[in-house]
Amino acid sequence: MLAREWLKTKNPKKYWEWYHAKNAQGLPLKRDHKQRSLSHIYSQLNIPKELFATDHARGIYFCQLYNNTNEFLRKEIPKEALIKRFDNSVDSLTEIWKNKYANKRVKSLEKNNRFNYDVLFYSDMITKTWDEVKNTYIDDVGR
Repeated sequence: MLAREWLKTKNPKKYWEWYHAKNAQGLPLKRDHKQRSLSHIYSQLNIPKELFATDHARGIYFCQLYNNTNEFLRKEIPKEALIKRFDNSVDSLTEIWKNKYANKRVKSLEKNNRFNYDVLFYSDMITKTWDEVKNTYIDDVGR
């Protein structure tokens, strides 16, 4: 690809980072290398976004949580008239997601030795108050 060769010549560091660099687990260091490199090249060549932007729609996940979802979306019934198809509480949906989808993904990553066991430095923030987080991390952000 001509654009890739241009990037390799003009900015070898970014080329290496996007196309060759790996993390500790052997996975690419950066995701979406093709889009990253094309965006970078276009900006370096002063190509206006209008010339390469698309109206490509991204897919979404959709689940009818109610027996009468369509009627509600067509504004034929009020919110109060919705009839649940199943327990769609956050706890229940989280369990479904973990057992039906996430579990398969984790097993696949482990099987292929691609699971990332790194813990994010801020993972413990979820259990702390704002003041605790501020006192713990204020020195790290330089304020």
